[in-house]
Amino acid sequence: MSFTSNPWESSEGSSKYALTVNDQQTIQQVIDSIPVMAGSLASGITNPYIVSVPPGHEKEYYSLVRDASDAASDKRNVKVVFEDNPEGIFKIDLFNSCESLDEWDSSTGNLSLLSGVFSAGTKGIRCVTPDPSTIYVRYSNYDTETYDWRKYQGILIDVKLDKNELTSFRFQIFDAAGNIYSSIPYFSSYKGTIFVPFYDLGGESATVLDFSAITKFYITSNRKTGYTGDITVDFDNIRLIRTTPTNVAILRFDDGMNEHWETQKYLMDKGYRGCYVINNPMACLAGADIKIAIKDIQQMQANGNDIINHLISISNINNYSDIKVLYEYKAMRKFLNKYGLNKAAKIFINPGGTSSSTLEACLLEHGVYSAYQGYGGFPAAIAGIDTPSATIQGGAEAFFLQKRGGILQLMMHEISGTNSYEDFQDFLAWVETNFSEIIVFSDMVKLLPPGMNNKQEYSNSGAKVFRKDTLTGDGKVYFFDEVLNLDPGGSNRDILPIDAFSAGQTLEIVNTADAAETLTFDPLFSSSGTHDGADNADILTDSSEVWITGHLIGRTINNTTDGSSGLITNNSGNHTITAILSGGTDNNWDIGDTYTITPVGSDQDITQGNSATFVYDGEGWH
Repeated sequence: MSFTSNPWESSEGSSKYALTVNDQQTIQQVIDSIPVMAGSLASGITNPYIVSVPPGHEKEYYSLVRDASDAASDKRNVKVVFEDNPEGIFKIDLFNSCESLDEWDSSTGNLSLLSGVFSAGTKGIRCVTPDPSTIYVRYSNYDTETYDWRKYQGILIDVKLDKNELTSFRFQIFDAAGNIYSSIPYFSSYKGTIFVPFYDLGGESATVLDFSAITKFYITSNRKTGYTGDITVDFDNIRLIRTTPTNVAILRFDDGMNEHWETQKYLMDKGYRGCYVINNPMACLAGADIKIAIKDIQQMQANGNDIINHLISISNINNYSDIKVLYEYKAMRKFLNKYGLNKAAKIFINPGGTSSSTLEACLLEHGVYSAYQGYGGFPAAIAGIDTPSATIQGGAEAFFLQKRGGILQLMMHEISGTNSYEDFQDFLAWVETNFSEIIVFSDMVKLLPPGMNNKQEYSNSGAKVFRKDTLTGDGKVYFFDEVLNLDPGGSNRDILPIDAFSAGQTLEIVNTADAAETLTFDPLFSSSGTHDGADNADILTDSSEVWITGHLIGRTINNTTDGSSGLITNNSGNHTITAILSGGTDNNWDIGDTYTITPVGSDQDITQGNSATFVYDGEGWH
């Protein structure tokens, strides 16, 4: 199984390195026959051998990665390609459709079938528990039958959970010897698909189950302290998913900014790529105490890295209204589109691991997957890496003990501390020792099977009225980095934000509140003034103005005295603007030079009972 475009071609470009598993062999026997080789993943794969697997070997147990006595020197990283699936598309098998209560029971609650919770025309299972502190729902053949789950890396299950009632949701899996595996918990109100990996990343247990002899599993939830009503869990459509039989890593960098440019250079040295969250991107535009600029972020994407939407400014979702969260998501989406940072447009990283039903519906509408395994069923588990170094990192230990393969997100935040980059290089060496391949989210999305998520492609093309708002009070509509104020002097009331915009789209506001409502587009700066800094200056200074840092970037400043103009590349909050002027007599600023900033915002009074229509022309609203 491979994530490369041509899995049949070896790293040395020769088919003589291909081996085929015959009827008398197992996959593991063929892999064990391949010599241990030293090398670097920078060449694309450490070992040049490809193992071709014909149909009939799908249920074998295989580790396929590193299984030598000297794990530190074992470089047996072969490509494994299944002949009936050379592209490596993930496979999903239905385990239980939850259309019946057969073989389900609960010692703590009442089970019933329900319809229409997850998809029209199908049933699901509901457990309601009135008294006990914990829900236990058991699926079992009472030890009369075992299940062989060796070829799978986890479970996909549709759930409906309410965090006001529950504090956790988890799976407990049992094998014939009585070993128990307890999955990581989920702590959010959520309706949709989750991924339950077959290795514990919560630090509770590193038990290695015999996945050839699974006897039963429990679905459990705990009552929230202080909640006295019934606790309810709905679930449906239990599927087993096969991703990759090798150890594959995604290097994910959340929130940090100053080290992003440096870490991606270390990745490039090893032939790796990473997935980067850009936190507070407006600061990137403004250059405010940030070491990375837009051009650097664009270069990171050109180097093969993924740039991921993580909301434009807030660090979690729980403390904000749905309106604010939707604005944050859509504003960041537009930011990434504006600067061509859309290679990983189908991936979103929930800030702080938080979510909401409104946000999930927005992602569904846009055809976007949450990278968190608990939201959307993205089948790549997460291990937090607090301090990158050369040792086994946190929950990754259980991942390796299972020897089951799969995809693990190694999630890091800031790279800091004494010798931080030396430690980071040691960490990358540890990654090379323990993983067969390093991929990015945009690679993985291509391998998700058809029908895994019923998501529609998102398009904002075409001129149309996006929405019509009726005012019953004062408020404001948020856009990308601009605000359309409704009666700026009044108290503010949030209105559902508008989507990403294309030229020609319109917004209509109806006034039923005041005798007159004044709508002002972009009233946050004066559009004209006079330079009172030094003569022959490259930067304009107007000591009478105080702008929002970075707010004017992308507009045009015009020196009306000498006839020059230029695109604004930066502005401070304390009366300076940076732009390269051209087309004038001396193309700089002298004391007394006058200026204008375009495009200029527009004002429009709306009398009571009337409306105003604003049209987006690709740069601003008019």
